[in-house]
Amino acid sequence: MTTNICGRPYVLFDPEQTAAIKRAERKEDAIDRIVNGLNEALKGIEDYVEGVGADGELHLALNTALCDLEYWAGVIYDNGALYSQDDDYSMIEWKGDRGLI
Repeated sequence: MTTNICGRPYVLFDPEQTAAIKRAERKEDAIDRIVNGLNEALKGIEDYVEGVGADGELHLALNTALCDLEYWAGVIYDNGALYSQDDDYSMIEWKGDRGLI
């Protein structure tokens, strides 16, 4: 069985095919990181809700995070500017109080 890449049989060290393989690998890696990160976030949210309850601080953090995610995914516009490859990604921060034990 021959593997087709870029519409033709795979040829070792073909630059176009090598670039296509690397793009596919980067995409798969990004998908894995997104899915794993979101699953970890869901676990944290579940733990928070079980321990504290769904409060305004959690709602604010999640709402801000969703807006950021939609902006960086190119789903929404922010002040008329769509995501640009030159922009740095923003970090999601907790806006509420964080108590010390």
